[in-house]
Amino acid sequence: MKEWNGEGSDSGRSQAEAFKSKEVLENIASGQFQGPGSTLDSGEEFSMEKIVTIPKGTRYETLDAVLQFAILRQDRGKLDDKFYSSRRSWVQSEGRYYCQPDVCGKHVIYHGRVRYNNNLINVTRKPRYVATFWSPEEEPQVFISSFNFKKRKTSEPIYGIYEALDENEVEKEADRYGLSWVSVNSEVSVKGLLKQAQH
Repeated sequence: MKEWNGEGSDSGRSQAEAFKSKEVLENIASGQFQGPGSTLDSGEEFSMEKIVTIPKGTRYETLDAVLQFAILRQDRGKLDDKFYSSRRSWVQSEGRYYCQPDVCGKHVIYHGRVRYNNNLINVTRKPRYVATFWSPEEEPQVFISSFNFKKRKTSEPIYGIYEALDENEVEKEADRYGLSWVSVNSEVSVKGLLKQAQH
Protein backbone atom coordinates (compact mmCIF):
# COMPACT_ATOMS: atom_id res chain seq x y z
CA MET A 1 0.00 0.00 0.00
CA LYS A 2 2.88 2.39 0.69
CA GLU A 3 4.22 2.04 -2.85
CA TRP A 4 0.73 2.48 -4.27
CA ASN A 5 0.20 5.62 -2.20
CA GLY A 6 3.53 7.07 -3.30
CA GLU A 7 5.23 6.71 0.10
CA GLY A 8 3.08 9.44 1.58
CA SER A 9 3.22 11.77 -1.43
CA ASP A 10 0.17 12.89 -3.37
CA SER A 11 1.42 11.56 -6.73
CA GLY A 12 0.49 7.91 -6.17
CA ARG A 13 -2.78 8.82 -4.46
CA SER A 14 -3.90 11.06 -7.33
CA GLN A 15 -3.21 8.25 -9.82
CA ALA A 16 -5.21 5.81 -7.72
CA GLU A 17 -8.11 8.25 -7.47
CA ALA A 18 -8.05 8.64 -11.26
CA PHE A 19 -9.02 4.97 -11.53
CA LYS A 20 -11.47 5.06 -8.64
CA SER A 21 -14.78 3.42 -9.58
CA LYS A 22 -17.66 5.81 -10.20
CA GLU A 23 -20.21 3.01 -10.39
CA VAL A 24 -23.81 3.80 -9.51
CA LEU A 25 -26.02 0.91 -8.41
CA GLU A 26 -29.55 0.87 -9.80
CA ASN A 27 -32.31 -1.61 -9.09
CA ILE A 28 -33.86 -2.59 -12.45
CA ALA A 29 -36.01 -5.51 -11.27
CA SER A 30 -37.07 -7.06 -7.97
CA GLY A 31 -39.50 -9.61 -6.64
CA GLN A 32 -40.13 -12.43 -4.18
CA PHE A 33 -38.51 -15.76 -4.99
CA GLN A 34 -40.62 -18.56 -3.54
CA GLY A 35 -42.89 -16.60 -1.25
CA PRO A 36 -43.12 -16.22 2.55
CA GLY A 37 -43.59 -19.32 4.65
CA SER A 38 -42.91 -21.71 1.77
CA THR A 39 -41.12 -24.95 2.61
CA LEU A 40 -38.43 -27.13 1.05
CA ASP A 41 -37.67 -30.64 2.24
CA SER A 42 -34.14 -32.00 2.36
CA GLY A 43 -32.91 -32.59 -1.20
CA GLU A 44 -35.87 -30.76 -2.75
CA GLU A 45 -35.11 -28.10 -5.38
CA PHE A 46 -36.94 -24.99 -6.57
CA SER A 47 -36.08 -22.78 -9.53
CA MET A 48 -37.56 -19.67 -11.12
CA GLU A 49 -36.89 -17.79 -14.35
CA LYS A 50 -36.88 -14.00 -14.42
CA ILE A 51 -36.84 -12.01 -17.67
CA VAL A 52 -35.23 -8.58 -17.47
CA THR A 53 -35.29 -6.21 -20.46
CA ILE A 54 -32.08 -4.21 -21.00
CA PRO A 55 -32.03 -1.42 -23.63
CA LYS A 56 -29.62 -2.04 -26.52
CA GLY A 57 -27.72 1.20 -25.91
CA THR A 58 -27.53 0.75 -22.15
CA ARG A 59 -24.59 2.18 -20.20
CA TYR A 60 -24.69 -0.56 -17.56
CA GLU A 61 -21.38 -2.39 -17.21
CA THR A 62 -22.47 -5.39 -15.16
CA LEU A 63 -25.70 -7.10 -14.19
CA ASP A 64 -25.72 -8.38 -10.62
CA ALA A 65 -28.44 -10.83 -9.53
CA VAL A 66 -28.85 -11.09 -5.76
CA LEU A 67 -30.95 -13.65 -3.89
CA GLN A 68 -31.62 -13.23 -0.17
CA PHE A 69 -33.82 -15.34 2.03
CA ALA A 70 -34.40 -16.16 5.69
CA ILE A 71 -34.58 -19.78 6.80
CA LEU A 72 -36.64 -21.10 9.70
CA ARG A 73 -35.99 -24.72 10.62
CA GLN A 74 -39.07 -26.93 10.21
CA ASP A 75 -38.00 -29.15 13.11
CA ARG A 76 -38.02 -26.11 15.43
CA GLY A 77 -41.32 -24.41 14.64
CA LYS A 78 -44.40 -24.09 12.45
CA LEU A 79 -46.07 -20.90 11.20
CA ASP A 80 -49.78 -20.22 11.71
CA ASP A 81 -52.02 -19.74 8.69
CA LYS A 82 -52.44 -16.02 9.52
CA PHE A 83 -48.80 -15.45 8.63
CA TYR A 84 -49.49 -16.10 4.94
CA SER A 85 -51.88 -13.13 4.61
CA SER A 86 -49.95 -10.12 3.32
CA ARG A 87 -50.48 -6.57 4.58
CA ARG A 88 -49.60 -3.50 2.50
CA SER A 89 -48.16 -0.74 4.65
CA TRP A 90 -49.17 2.07 2.25
CA VAL A 91 -52.91 1.19 2.37
CA GLN A 92 -54.78 3.04 5.14
CA SER A 93 -57.40 0.33 5.57
CA GLU A 94 -54.67 -2.03 6.86
CA GLY A 95 -55.02 -0.42 10.30
CA ARG A 96 -51.97 -0.79 12.54
CA TYR A 97 -49.94 -2.07 9.57
CA TYR A 98 -50.35 1.28 7.80
CA CYS A 99 -47.61 3.91 7.74
CA GLN A 100 -47.28 6.92 5.46
CA PRO A 101 -44.99 5.97 2.54
CA ASP A 102 -42.94 9.17 2.86
CA VAL A 103 -42.18 8.21 6.49
CA CYS A 104 -41.75 4.43 6.35
CA GLY A 105 -41.47 3.63 2.66
CA LYS A 106 -43.63 0.87 1.18
CA HIS A 107 -43.50 -2.63 2.65
CA VAL A 108 -45.40 -5.87 2.30
CA ILE A 109 -45.78 -7.19 5.85
CA TYR A 110 -46.42 -10.75 7.01
CA HIS A 111 -47.27 -11.37 10.66
CA GLY A 112 -48.39 -14.44 12.57
CA ARG A 113 -47.68 -16.84 15.39
CA VAL A 114 -44.92 -19.45 15.27
CA ARG A 115 -45.45 -22.61 17.33
CA TYR A 116 -42.57 -24.61 18.74
CA ASN A 117 -42.53 -28.31 17.80
CA ASN A 118 -43.10 -29.30 21.41
CA ASN A 119 -46.62 -28.99 22.85
CA LEU A 120 -45.34 -28.75 26.43
CA ILE A 121 -43.31 -25.65 25.54
CA ASN A 122 -46.26 -24.14 23.66
CA VAL A 123 -48.48 -24.52 26.75
CA THR A 124 -46.01 -23.34 29.39
CA ARG A 125 -44.43 -20.30 27.70
CA LYS A 126 -45.68 -17.13 26.08
CA PRO A 127 -46.61 -17.35 22.39
CA ARG A 128 -43.99 -16.19 19.88
CA TYR A 129 -44.75 -14.22 16.74
CA VAL A 130 -42.95 -13.72 13.43
CA ALA A 131 -43.04 -10.44 11.51
CA THR A 132 -41.40 -9.90 8.13
CA PHE A 133 -41.02 -6.66 6.19
CA TRP A 134 -40.37 -6.89 2.45
CA SER A 135 -39.69 -4.08 -0.02
CA PRO A 136 -38.17 -4.14 -3.54
CA GLU A 137 -35.85 -1.28 -2.54
CA GLU A 138 -34.58 -2.60 0.82
CA GLU A 139 -33.14 -5.70 2.41
CA PRO A 140 -35.87 -7.86 3.98
CA GLN A 141 -36.25 -7.97 7.76
CA VAL A 142 -37.53 -10.81 9.95
CA PHE A 143 -38.25 -10.70 13.69
CA ILE A 144 -39.34 -13.38 16.17
CA SER A 145 -40.53 -12.11 19.55
CA SER A 146 -43.09 -12.55 22.34
CA PHE A 147 -44.84 -9.33 21.37
CA ASN A 148 -48.65 -9.70 21.33
CA PHE A 149 -50.89 -7.19 19.53
CA LYS A 150 -53.84 -7.99 21.80
CA LYS A 151 -52.13 -6.24 24.71
CA ARG A 152 -51.59 -2.98 22.82
CA LYS A 153 -53.89 -0.26 21.50
CA THR A 154 -55.13 -0.83 17.96
CA SER A 155 -53.94 2.67 17.08
CA GLU A 156 -50.29 1.72 17.69
CA PRO A 157 -48.55 1.10 14.36
CA ILE A 158 -46.46 -2.03 13.88
CA TYR A 159 -43.40 0.03 12.89
CA GLY A 160 -43.04 1.73 16.27
CA ILE A 161 -43.61 -1.54 18.11
CA TYR A 162 -40.91 -3.45 16.25
CA GLU A 163 -38.41 -0.61 16.50
CA ALA A 164 -38.73 -0.86 20.29
CA LEU A 165 -38.19 -4.63 20.55
CA ASP A 166 -35.60 -6.00 22.95
CA GLU A 167 -32.61 -6.91 20.75
CA ASN A 168 -31.48 -9.61 23.18
CA GLU A 169 -34.86 -11.33 22.97
CA VAL A 170 -34.89 -11.10 19.18
CA GLU A 171 -31.44 -12.73 18.98
CA LYS A 172 -32.40 -15.41 21.51
CA GLU A 173 -35.60 -16.33 19.66
CA ALA A 174 -33.82 -16.37 16.30
CA ASP A 175 -31.40 -18.93 17.74
CA ARG A 176 -34.21 -20.93 19.36
CA TYR A 177 -36.10 -21.34 16.07
CA GLY A 178 -33.03 -21.72 13.88
CA LEU A 179 -33.61 -18.45 12.01
CA SER A 180 -30.71 -17.70 9.67
CA TRP A 181 -30.00 -15.74 6.50
CA VAL A 182 -28.61 -16.84 3.15
CA SER A 183 -27.41 -14.44 0.46
CA VAL A 184 -26.01 -15.42 -2.95
CA ASN A 185 -25.26 -13.39 -6.03
CA SER A 186 -24.10 -13.79 -9.63
CA GLU A 187 -22.51 -11.05 -11.74
CA VAL A 188 -22.21 -10.97 -15.55
CA SER A 189 -20.92 -8.45 -18.08
CA VAL A 190 -23.75 -6.60 -19.83
CA LYS A 191 -21.63 -6.20 -22.97
CA GLY A 192 -21.01 -9.95 -23.11
CA LEU A 193 -24.68 -10.66 -22.42
CA LEU A 194 -25.85 -8.43 -25.28
CA LYS A 195 -23.27 -9.97 -27.60
CA GLN A 196 -24.65 -13.45 -26.84
CA ALA A 197 -28.19 -12.25 -27.51
CA GLN A 198 -27.22 -11.11 -31.02
CA HIS A 199 -26.17 -14.63 -32.06
